[in-house]
Amino acid sequence: MSAADPMPVSSHLFIEASAHVLPVTPLAHYLEYMDLAGPVIVEPPVLAEGCVTPRGPGLGMDWDEAAVERYRF
Repeated sequence: MSAADPMPVSSHLFIEASAHVLPVTPLAHYLEYMDLAGPVIVEPPVLAEGCVTPRGPGLGMDWDEAAVERYRF
């Protein structure tokens, strides 16, 4: 991609990171909400009025160790 050939940027996975990255992406188009990590993190991202707001330092997420253990093979 170049300035001469701009292309919208969308994100489809890992909303915890995308909520931080897309707001500073000049050609951000949309964030598709696919909450795949929600079952194994302490506080899943909240969808409010069509928006996901990043929380806390880093990715703003903590693993729910008990939930991770339930999904372990």
